[in-house]
Amino acid sequence: MDALAIAVNAIGWTLIHSIWLGAIAAAAYAIPAARLRNHAPQSAYVWGLACLLALVLALSAAFVHELDSVRSSADAAAIAAAHA
Repeated sequence: MDALAIAVNAIGWTLIHSIWLGAIAAAAYAIPAARLRNHAPQSAYVWGLACLLALVLALSAAFVHELDSVRSSADAAAIAAAHA
């Protein structure tokens, strides 16, 4: 498996993980944001930015994990093909 195929595979799995990670980030924003309605708008804005930053960090971690996973499975397949 070449480097481009490994990267595309890792990006694809990261996009799949973005669905449930985005749902968690939306829930993490919505629950406290409902309580922040009576406060200054800046507090809700800061909370929203924090949730978006957490989502970006979670997606980055998911990409690194998937890249490592795909790379190790590609290495295992290459080793198995070399022994065959």
